Amino acid sequence: MLSRLLKLKPRMAVAPRRRIKGLFFFLFLLAAAYEFVGGDYGIYRIRNQIRQIEAMETEIQKMRADNKALRRHVARLENDPATIEKIARERYGMIKPGETVYMVYDRSQAEQKK
Repeated sequence: MLSRLLKLKPRMAVAPRRRIKGLFFFLFLLAAAYEFVGGDYGIYRIRNQIRQIEAMETEIQKMRADNKALRRHVARLENDPATIEKIARERYGMIKPGETVYMVYDRSQAEQKK
């Protein structure tokens, strides 16, 4: 019986240390999981930033296409007399000498002007 008690004492002394080590290990895993999921460099934040990058890349592509179209329009304005004439006639109501302008209105437009 005495030998049994002597054998149990070292185990009882080690058991609280194991519990403390287990507790610290659990707390470490809990902190690591928090950092992985919700910290500054957590998976949710990284996914959100990836979505933002994709949206910005799409916006950049759209802007590049718009920029290309505007450059083509500028080139037409600088080099194509027909384009300049079309804009002068449509926007500014300009006419060539000797031309007569006839304004045609729908009935609804004519009534609104009265």
